[in-house]
Amino acid sequence: MHYFKKISLLTIILLAAIALTSCNNDKTKNLTIACLDSAEPFAYRDADGELTGFEIELIKAIAVDQGFKVKLVPMEFEEIIRQFNKRVPQFDGAIGLITWTTERWDGMEFTHPYFRSGIAAAVKTGTTGINSMEDLKGKKVVCKSGTTIHEYAEFLKDSIGYSVTPYKAVAEAFDAVRNGSADVILEEYPLIHYYTQDWNTESNTTGLSVAFKGDTQFTFNVAVNKTENYSFIRMFNDGLLRLEEDGTYDSILRKYFPHYPDRI
Repeated sequence: MHYFKKISLLTIILLAAIALTSCNNDKTKNLTIACLDSAEPFAYRDADGELTGFEIELIKAIAVDQGFKVKLVPMEFEEIIRQFNKRVPQFDGAIGLITWTTERWDGMEFTHPYFRSGIAAAVKTGTTGINSMEDLKGKKVVCKSGTTIHEYAEFLKDSIGYSVTPYKAVAEAFDAVRNGSADVILEEYPLIHYYTQDWNTESNTTGLSVAFKGDTQFTFNVAVNKTENYSFIRMFNDGLLRLEEDGTYDSILRKYFPHYPDRI
Protein backbone atom coordinates (compact mmCIF):
# COMPACT_ATOMS: atom_id res chain seq x y z
CA MET A 1 0.00 0.00 0.00
CA HIS A 2 2.78 2.41 0.97
CA TYR A 3 4.66 1.32 -2.15
CA PHE A 4 1.85 2.48 -4.42
CA LYS A 5 1.58 5.76 -2.51
CA LYS A 6 5.29 6.36 -3.06
CA ILE A 7 4.95 5.55 -6.78
CA SER A 8 1.98 7.94 -7.09
CA LEU A 9 3.85 10.70 -5.29
CA LEU A 10 6.90 10.17 -7.52
CA THR A 11 4.69 10.28 -10.61
CA ILE A 12 3.14 13.58 -9.52
CA ILE A 13 6.58 15.09 -8.89
CA LEU A 14 7.84 13.94 -12.30
CA LEU A 15 4.79 15.29 -14.10
CA ALA A 16 5.16 18.62 -12.33
CA ALA A 17 8.82 18.78 -13.31
CA ILE A 18 7.96 18.02 -16.94
CA ALA A 19 5.29 20.71 -16.94
CA LEU A 20 7.69 23.24 -15.44
CA THR A 21 10.36 22.35 -17.97
CA SER A 22 7.85 22.71 -20.78
CA CYS A 23 6.88 26.18 -19.56
CA ASN A 24 10.52 27.19 -19.37
CA ASN A 25 11.12 25.91 -22.90
CA ASP A 26 8.13 27.91 -24.12
CA LYS A 27 9.80 31.06 -22.80
CA THR A 28 12.70 30.65 -25.21
CA LYS A 29 11.14 28.95 -28.22
CA ASN A 30 10.49 30.61 -31.57
CA LEU A 31 6.88 31.65 -32.03
CA THR A 32 5.24 32.13 -35.41
CA ILE A 33 2.77 35.00 -35.40
CA ALA A 34 0.49 35.82 -38.33
CA CYS A 35 0.09 39.53 -39.02
CA LEU A 36 -1.16 42.00 -41.60
CA ASP A 37 1.01 44.06 -43.93
CA SER A 38 -1.53 46.45 -45.50
CA ALA A 39 -3.26 48.05 -42.52
CA GLU A 40 -1.28 51.24 -41.93
CA PRO A 41 -0.47 52.38 -39.26
CA PHE A 42 -1.01 49.08 -37.42
CA ALA A 43 0.99 46.89 -39.80
CA TYR A 44 2.44 47.79 -43.19
CA ARG A 45 5.62 47.78 -45.24
CA ASP A 46 7.90 50.80 -45.21
CA ALA A 47 9.79 52.26 -48.19
CA ASP A 48 12.36 49.46 -47.93
CA GLY A 49 9.70 46.75 -47.87
CA GLU A 50 10.22 46.00 -44.18
CA LEU A 51 7.31 45.23 -41.85
CA THR A 52 6.56 48.05 -39.45
CA GLY A 53 3.65 49.63 -37.62
CA PHE A 54 2.12 49.79 -34.16
CA GLU A 55 1.26 46.08 -33.88
CA ILE A 56 4.62 45.00 -35.29
CA GLU A 57 6.61 47.08 -32.82
CA LEU A 58 4.36 46.06 -29.94
CA ILE A 59 4.69 42.30 -30.45
CA LYS A 60 8.45 42.62 -30.97
CA ALA A 61 8.80 44.65 -27.75
CA ILE A 62 6.80 42.07 -25.80
CA ALA A 63 8.95 39.27 -27.25
CA VAL A 64 12.09 41.04 -26.02
CA ASP A 65 10.56 41.66 -22.60
CA GLN A 66 9.41 38.06 -22.20
CA GLY A 67 12.45 36.38 -23.69
CA PHE A 68 11.04 34.64 -26.76
CA LYS A 69 11.73 35.03 -30.47
CA VAL A 70 8.95 35.89 -32.88
CA LYS A 71 8.68 35.14 -36.60
CA LEU A 72 6.09 37.36 -38.28
CA VAL A 73 4.19 35.87 -41.24
CA PRO A 74 2.09 38.38 -43.23
CA MET A 75 -1.20 37.13 -44.63
CA GLU A 76 -4.61 38.46 -45.55
CA PHE A 77 -7.05 39.00 -42.68
CA GLU A 78 -9.57 36.61 -44.22
CA GLU A 79 -6.93 33.86 -44.45
CA ILE A 80 -6.08 34.29 -40.77
CA ILE A 81 -9.72 33.86 -39.80
CA ARG A 82 -10.12 30.96 -42.26
CA GLN A 83 -7.27 29.03 -40.63
CA PHE A 84 -8.77 29.52 -37.19
CA ASN A 85 -12.14 28.32 -38.46
CA LYS A 86 -10.50 25.15 -39.78
CA ARG A 87 -8.85 24.63 -36.36
CA VAL A 88 -5.49 24.06 -38.08
CA PRO A 89 -3.71 27.43 -38.07
CA GLN A 90 -0.11 27.31 -39.27
CA PHE A 91 0.97 29.74 -36.57
CA ASP A 92 1.10 30.08 -32.80
CA GLY A 93 -0.96 33.26 -32.71
CA ALA A 94 -2.23 36.14 -34.81
CA ILE A 95 -2.13 39.90 -34.33
CA GLY A 96 -4.08 41.93 -36.87
CA LEU A 97 -7.00 44.09 -35.72
CA ILE A 98 -8.76 40.96 -34.40
CA THR A 99 -11.79 41.69 -32.26
CA TRP A 100 -13.47 39.36 -29.81
CA THR A 101 -16.88 38.10 -30.95
CA THR A 102 -19.05 35.26 -29.70
CA GLU A 103 -18.69 33.52 -33.06
CA ARG A 104 -14.91 33.69 -33.01
CA TRP A 105 -14.77 32.56 -29.39
CA ASP A 106 -15.67 29.05 -30.57
CA GLY A 107 -12.33 28.64 -32.35
CA MET A 108 -10.03 31.14 -30.65
CA GLU A 109 -8.61 32.11 -27.30
CA PHE A 110 -7.68 35.74 -26.74
CA THR A 111 -5.06 37.74 -24.89
CA HIS A 112 -5.85 40.85 -22.92
CA PRO A 113 -6.81 43.75 -25.23
CA TYR A 114 -4.01 45.95 -26.50
CA PHE A 115 -6.15 48.60 -28.24
CA ARG A 116 -9.64 50.06 -27.90
CA SER A 117 -11.70 50.69 -31.01
CA GLY A 118 -15.20 51.28 -32.33
CA ILE A 119 -17.09 51.78 -35.56
CA ALA A 120 -16.76 55.09 -37.41
CA ALA A 121 -17.29 56.56 -40.86
CA ALA A 122 -15.37 58.88 -43.16
CA VAL A 123 -16.49 60.84 -46.21
CA LYS A 124 -14.88 63.04 -48.83
CA THR A 125 -14.16 66.45 -47.34
CA GLY A 126 -17.09 68.78 -47.95
CA THR A 127 -19.73 66.02 -47.89
CA THR A 128 -22.66 66.78 -45.59
CA GLY A 129 -25.73 64.94 -44.35
CA ILE A 130 -24.06 61.74 -43.13
CA ASN A 131 -24.15 61.81 -39.34
CA SER A 132 -25.33 58.29 -38.44
CA MET A 133 -25.87 54.81 -39.84
CA GLU A 134 -29.42 55.76 -40.85
CA ASP A 135 -28.00 58.47 -43.13
CA LEU A 136 -26.30 55.80 -45.27
CA LYS A 137 -29.58 55.07 -47.08
CA GLY A 138 -28.96 55.06 -50.82
CA LYS A 139 -25.19 55.42 -50.37
CA LYS A 140 -22.25 53.41 -51.70
CA VAL A 141 -20.40 52.07 -48.66
CA VAL A 142 -16.91 50.52 -48.65
CA CYS A 143 -14.95 48.71 -45.93
CA LYS A 144 -12.14 46.19 -45.46
CA SER A 145 -13.27 42.65 -46.29
CA GLY A 146 -13.71 39.91 -43.69
CA THR A 147 -13.66 42.16 -40.63
CA THR A 148 -16.16 42.73 -37.84
CA ILE A 149 -17.01 46.07 -39.47
CA HIS A 150 -17.68 44.29 -42.76
CA GLU A 151 -20.04 41.86 -41.00
CA TYR A 152 -21.77 44.76 -39.28
CA ALA A 153 -22.18 46.65 -42.57
CA GLU A 154 -23.60 43.59 -44.34
CA PHE A 155 -26.01 42.93 -41.46
CA LEU A 156 -27.58 46.41 -41.68
CA LYS A 157 -27.43 47.14 -45.42
CA ASP A 158 -30.88 45.75 -46.33
CA SER A 159 -32.74 47.33 -43.41
CA ILE A 160 -31.18 50.76 -44.00
CA GLY A 161 -30.83 50.49 -47.78
CA TYR A 162 -27.21 50.96 -48.87
CA SER A 163 -24.73 48.90 -50.89
CA VAL A 164 -21.46 47.46 -49.56
CA THR A 165 -18.22 46.91 -51.48
CA PRO A 166 -15.41 45.23 -49.50
CA TYR A 167 -11.71 45.82 -50.25
CA LYS A 168 -8.79 43.61 -49.30
CA ALA A 169 -6.52 46.61 -48.62
CA VAL A 170 -7.93 49.27 -46.33
CA ALA A 171 -5.98 52.04 -48.10
CA GLU A 172 -7.82 51.22 -51.34
CA ALA A 173 -11.16 51.59 -49.57
CA PHE A 174 -10.19 55.07 -48.37
CA ASP A 175 -9.03 55.93 -51.88
CA ALA A 176 -12.43 54.92 -53.25
CA VAL A 177 -14.08 57.56 -51.06
CA ARG A 178 -11.40 60.13 -51.82
CA ASN A 179 -11.81 59.74 -55.61
CA GLY A 180 -15.60 59.69 -55.47
CA SER A 181 -16.30 56.09 -56.52
CA ALA A 182 -17.83 55.49 -53.06
CA ASP A 183 -19.73 57.77 -50.70
CA VAL A 184 -18.54 56.62 -47.31
CA ILE A 185 -16.18 54.17 -45.64
CA LEU A 186 -17.13 52.28 -42.49
CA GLU A 187 -14.06 51.26 -40.54
CA GLU A 188 -12.37 50.92 -37.17
CA TYR A 189 -12.23 54.32 -35.48
CA PRO A 190 -8.41 54.34 -35.12
CA LEU A 191 -8.08 53.83 -38.90
CA ILE A 192 -10.66 56.53 -39.60
CA HIS A 193 -8.80 58.82 -37.22
CA TYR A 194 -5.45 58.07 -38.89
CA TYR A 195 -6.56 58.49 -42.50
CA THR A 196 -8.39 61.76 -41.86
CA GLN A 197 -5.43 63.45 -40.13
CA ASP A 198 -2.50 65.29 -41.64
CA TRP A 199 0.24 65.58 -39.06
CA ASN A 200 2.45 67.84 -41.21
CA THR A 201 0.10 70.78 -41.72
CA GLU A 202 -2.41 72.73 -39.68
CA SER A 203 -5.14 72.16 -42.27
CA ASN A 204 -6.64 68.85 -43.38
CA THR A 205 -5.14 67.95 -46.76
CA THR A 206 -6.12 64.27 -46.75
CA GLY A 207 -9.32 64.88 -48.70
CA LEU A 208 -11.24 62.93 -46.05
CA SER A 209 -13.20 63.91 -42.94
CA VAL A 210 -14.80 62.02 -40.07
CA ALA A 211 -18.55 61.71 -40.67
CA PHE A 212 -19.48 60.11 -37.35
CA LYS A 213 -18.22 57.86 -34.60
CA GLY A 214 -20.64 55.21 -33.38
CA ASP A 215 -21.30 54.05 -29.83
CA THR A 216 -20.33 50.44 -30.57
CA GLN A 217 -17.10 49.66 -28.69
CA PHE A 218 -14.74 46.70 -28.95
CA THR A 219 -11.08 45.87 -28.54
CA PHE A 220 -8.20 44.36 -30.49
CA ASN A 221 -6.72 41.19 -29.03
CA VAL A 222 -4.09 38.66 -30.09
CA ALA A 223 -5.76 35.35 -30.97
CA VAL A 224 -4.46 31.80 -30.53
CA ASN A 225 -5.94 28.44 -31.41
CA LYS A 226 -8.55 27.16 -28.95
CA THR A 227 -7.06 25.07 -26.10
CA GLU A 228 -3.48 25.73 -27.27
CA ASN A 229 -0.62 28.13 -26.53
CA TYR A 230 -1.75 29.24 -23.09
CA SER A 231 1.90 29.97 -22.29
CA PHE A 232 1.97 32.52 -25.12
CA ILE A 233 -1.20 34.17 -23.83
CA ARG A 234 0.39 34.46 -20.39
CA MET A 235 3.63 35.88 -21.82
CA PHE A 236 1.79 38.42 -23.97
CA ASN A 237 -0.40 39.56 -21.07
CA ASP A 238 2.58 39.85 -18.72
CA GLY A 239 4.65 41.68 -21.33
CA LEU A 240 1.82 44.08 -22.19
CA LEU A 241 1.42 44.98 -18.52
CA ARG A 242 5.15 45.64 -18.13
CA LEU A 243 5.24 47.81 -21.27
CA GLU A 244 2.32 49.84 -19.96
CA GLU A 245 4.00 50.33 -16.61
CA ASP A 246 7.41 51.41 -17.97
CA GLY A 247 5.98 53.74 -20.64
CA THR A 248 7.03 51.69 -23.68
CA TYR A 249 3.42 51.14 -24.75
CA ASP A 250 2.66 54.87 -24.77
CA SER A 251 5.88 55.56 -26.66
CA ILE A 252 4.90 53.13 -29.45
CA LEU A 253 1.31 54.38 -29.46
CA ARG A 254 2.26 58.05 -29.84
CA LYS A 255 4.72 57.21 -32.62
CA TYR A 256 1.92 55.96 -34.85
CA PHE A 257 -1.06 57.80 -33.33
CA PRO A 258 0.26 61.19 -32.14
CA HIS A 259 -3.18 62.49 -31.16
CA TYR A 260 -5.33 59.40 -30.78
CA PRO A 261 -7.81 60.12 -27.96
CA ASP A 262 -8.37 56.54 -26.75
CA ARG A 263 -6.15 53.76 -25.43
CA ILE A 264 -6.58 50.32 -23.90
